[in-house]
Amino acid sequence: MTGAVLGGGVEPNRRLDDLVPWVVARAGEQRADPLLVITSRGLAYADETPYDRDDHGTLWARWTGRCEGRPQMANVHSARQRRAIRQSLCQGCRQPADRDENGVLWLVEDARTGSWEDWPEQMITMHPPTCLPCSDTARHNCPHLKRTGTVLMRVQHPELAGIRGHLYGSSRGVPERGGIVEVEYSDPRCRFVLAEHLLVALAGCTILEAHAEGTL
Repeated sequence: MTGAVLGGGVEPNRRLDDLVPWVVARAGEQRADPLLVITSRGLAYADETPYDRDDHGTLWARWTGRCEGRPQMANVHSARQRRAIRQSLCQGCRQPADRDENGVLWLVEDARTGSWEDWPEQMITMHPPTCLPCSDTARHNCPHLKRTGTVLMRVQHPELAGIRGHLYGSSRGVPERGGIVEVEYSDPRCRFVLAEHLLVALAGCTILEAHAEGTL
């Protein structure tokens, strides 16, 4: 997604495919459906490997297929989203996110309210950071961001906060999928969540720009 024109849309010779964020899943990729079991440690795969869990012991959703085909814009690939946050990679182009003395660059929906006076300090998000060209591309081409408005900011202290995924219960020892939850790593429920997105807390925030809602 390189080549965006800051503050003025995108270059006319760019392909639509160039506008698709790296973290978005493609038609050639699908969520795998391995057998889940309940063990003494919580939710597990029957054929589990060391690559299925993170450093906190959390079980992660598996994916199969190749990163090709039509983008599924509403579907974020778990492994790429997790890698982008952990390694401070741009969610758009997977190059290193922009960083200066004020911190790493982040683009988020404008969710300022009167009840949260120091927003976005300590906000929790599953969005990875960004680079300057990709932040401009997203602001001018993403229908969702045009509706919500955006805030571009620097973050000095992004900290891993937890996970987002389906919480599983047990019926006679058989896993039963429940609703989507967001839990901290210290939450006991974490053992029974199939993680789909990594959550990060943003601290030391400096707002650079705010764009009002669009007219879509």
